[in-house]
Amino acid sequence: GNDTYVFADGFGGGTGDILTEYASEGTDTIKFVGIDAEDIRSWNDNSYTYFSHVGTPTDILKVSHAVYGTGSNVGSLVERVEFDDNTVWDMTQSLIMTDTNDSHTLRGAAGADVLDGRGGTDSLYGYDGNDTLIGGAGQDTLYGGNGNDTYVFADGFGGGTGDILTEYASEGTDTIKFVGIDVEDIRSWSDNSYTYFSHVGTPTDILKVTHAVYGTGSNVGNFVERVEFDDETVWDLTQGLIMVDTDDAHAMRGGTADDVLNGQGGADYLYGYGGEDTLYGGTGNDTIDGGNDNDALIGGAGQDILNGGAGNDTYIFADGYGGGTGDVLNENASEGTDTIKFVGIDAEDVRMWSDNSYTYFSHATTPTDILKVSHGIYGSGSNLSDLVERVEFDDATVWDLTQGLVMTDTDEAHILRGGIGTDMLDGRGGNDTLYGYGGNDTLIGGSGQDTLDGGAGNDTYVFATGFGGGSGDLINENAAEGTDTIKFVGIAVEDVRSWSDNSYMYFSHVSSPTDIVRVGHGITAAGSTASDYVERVEFDDTTVWDLTNGYIMTDTDDAHTLRGAAGADVLDGRGGSDSLYGYDGNDILSGGNGSDTLYGGDGNDILKGEDGTDTLYGQDGADIFMFEAANAFNNVDTIADFNVGQGDAINIADLLTGFNPTQDAIDDFVIFSTSGGSSIMAIDRDGSGGTYSAQNIATISSVTGLDADDLLTNGNLIAA
Repeated sequence: GNDTYVFADGFGGGTGDILTEYASEGTDTIKFVGIDAEDIRSWNDNSYTYFSHVGTPTDILKVSHAVYGTGSNVGSLVERVEFDDNTVWDMTQSLIMTDTNDSHTLRGAAGADVLDGRGGTDSLYGYDGNDTLIGGAGQDTLYGGNGNDTYVFADGFGGGTGDILTEYASEGTDTIKFVGIDVEDIRSWSDNSYTYFSHVGTPTDILKVTHAVYGTGSNVGNFVERVEFDDETVWDLTQGLIMVDTDDAHAMRGGTADDVLNGQGGADYLYGYGGEDTLYGGTGNDTIDGGNDNDALIGGAGQDILNGGAGNDTYIFADGYGGGTGDVLNENASEGTDTIKFVGIDAEDVRMWSDNSYTYFSHATTPTDILKVSHGIYGSGSNLSDLVERVEFDDATVWDLTQGLVMTDTDEAHILRGGIGTDMLDGRGGNDTLYGYGGNDTLIGGSGQDTLDGGAGNDTYVFATGFGGGSGDLINENAAEGTDTIKFVGIAVEDVRSWSDNSYMYFSHVSSPTDIVRVGHGITAAGSTASDYVERVEFDDTTVWDLTNGYIMTDTDDAHTLRGAAGADVLDGRGGSDSLYGYDGNDILSGGNGSDTLYGGDGNDILKGEDGTDTLYGQDGADIFMFEAANAFNNVDTIADFNVGQGDAINIADLLTGFNPTQDAIDDFVIFSTSGGSSIMAIDRDGSGGTYSAQNIATISSVTGLDADDLLTNGNLIAA
């Protein structure tokens, strides 16, 4: 029959009344007299569903029930509950259970149940149906079961270790609903067992969602699909996780969708897995792993490790990031087109260098803000551009690293390594080492004593005032590695002095002689090999020297060696007791001041001793020994190997005044005498005139019997 069980205040004292019914025996009702719905507390165990009065908790009514896979069958036994305030519960549709503050189990059934654990450490089971589970205060365990379940969480819930929410995949669209809590009030993180949500103001208010972590990341979005906040913000976890951590050290695990993870403070581990994730480490020394797809990795303050993984990843770096030893960026080749994006930092604000392990980026004004990109060094140089392909700056400058590296160093001593592209390497201050490797590179040593190695390609070595101080910059090139150029910026051809020794060709600035650039070379029978290594020299006044056609060297006033090569060299010793070697080619050698030694080498050379007691070797070829009025009478030079048979000639045209070859006798102007197997050459500038007398200008070694008229007739003497 349709039975009614009346219960009022004072009934069922102690252990309580026991109500027993069976299924299919009618529509049975519990009727609470003088008791409203809000006055009732209910819970259950495996034997009974309990109803108690809130004011007199020993007034208990116990309904015998059984618990099956679909939950309690109490709704099959007692179908209705009526209250004095006219509230009616249809228990065939849902169970409404509000617990006491003791620890109990609340079991729903197949309907849309509302289970409220209130205080105590409760276990709530929704079973089938679209249930609402409210853990309340205490550390509760919540199982929604099948259906679109809602888990309500508010301030003061889950105190201590937190509530545990357990769901399974394909059991409906389940929702966490934060009541009185806005999105900005929630902090979240994860470990291998749970995804955690805590209240920012009361961090012990914790809700833990059971999940598993696979190769594709957390599957929490398969269990709880939505999170709703009091400010009407809604997170669709099937589209990605949004997690803002506390300032403690935690792990944060995304999934297969587009996640947003913010580590805030603490040394956190952020894992994006699949999806286009945005991963922000915050303060602290974080480890960030993007996983698959196109991720944004933002280390923030602290010394972070950034692993982009597969996909077109973007690494965002700003002022204040990477403090100390710096962030470390790890990428692998063939994992997409990866980008470093500098926010609030222009291209001119970045300094860059490398060693065998990393390429470094630092901020010019805050040099401890460092981003280090792991790379390898191979025969072709740094493989940086295989790992990170683009660098973007706040001023819209973009570097395509696949085309070449752009590196401007700090003022400290570093190594800068290019790659196979067209690199621009600027060492600035410090004793730096720059390697261009393949490609048409530009190497700028800057101040300090730098070593510059362009490698293969048509490389340009830029040199300006203030560069190469001290022993000088060193250029190392190899033959057949392209057409290489030294480019003097702000320096005209007249400002450069050059000389050589057995190891180097030197270029220095005339007004700052310690600004030196050295080109490594070898000395062969054909002379210096410098032109095999550096083929061109360009000056600020647009003058260009093609060293393959000959060297142009103007020395300082110190004593040096100047070595030409196979071309038509022009060597000027200036001051100092210099040694000049023309080697092959039709060279012009000028000793300048000092007691110089000039070697013409092969070719038809012009040798000018100029001031000082000089020794001139024409060597092979028809050489001209030239004397000029400005200095010829100051000293007596030695012509060591005058050979009329080779066509050698002595040019004295500048010394003679009034000589007319059609009227005057050359013997009046040129007088040869013999001394110890050599000839002494004297010049009377005006011949038979009375103003000048004969004056010795040269000793012609190992040659006697010279006749001025014969020499003039045969072209071995140039007098006009």
